[in-house]
Amino acid sequence: MWLYILVIVFFALSLVNTKIFLYQRTVRKFAMNFNLPQDSLVYLYPKSYLIGFNLSRLRWILLIVIVILNWKWAAILFVVCFLLKMILPVNDIKHLKVMLSLAEGEHKRMIESLLLELEK
Repeated sequence: MWLYILVIVFFALSLVNTKIFLYQRTVRKFAMNFNLPQDSLVYLYPKSYLIGFNLSRLRWILLIVIVILNWKWAAILFVVCFLLKMILPVNDIKHLKVMLSLAEGEHKRMIESLLLELEK
């Protein structure tokens, strides 16, 4: 019973982490496109994403507990979550629109130019 609850919570936290990972890939592409340091772009992340990212780190503790209880389930969960990150497509335009709502000054103009380029 406890194993199933741990698996469900682990998978939910992994989905949160995957959503944030996809958004982070867009921020990294933006930073690489304009040669910007990535640590200066922290304000382009919504607060809920930053909180969700920190909460999703708890999944590693859950994975260790699941390994102790049943290593086969843990291996399957790890592989499924890894494949999710690799298979799911990145929606750059949607993510750039979120970044645009949070951006200020020069970064806002850079994001607008990148959006125009992608929407062509």
